[in-house]
Amino acid sequence: MIKKLLLGLALITLVACSTPAEANDVADDGKCLDDIKHYNHLVKTTGADDSDKASAIVERDKGAEQWAQGNKEACETAYQAAWALID
Repeated sequence: MIKKLLLGLALITLVACSTPAEANDVADDGKCLDDIKHYNHLVKTTGADDSDKASAIVERDKGAEQWAQGNKEACETAYQAAWALID
């Protein structure tokens, strides 16, 4: 009985830990990673016109620059502006 319970808990833990986050699970966490992931998903699936895509690329580049400088909150703000243009 205990072996079955432990096996069940191990299986649940394995499934929970191996399930990837959705591309649009975005939170203002100050880390920017979720915003980068969301932008990367949107850029592949968007129906936005070319001028919005170009504007989004400019904002993305601003975010990448902030990321490289270690300013994660500014990175997050720029990426949010980028994906808002193509969402």
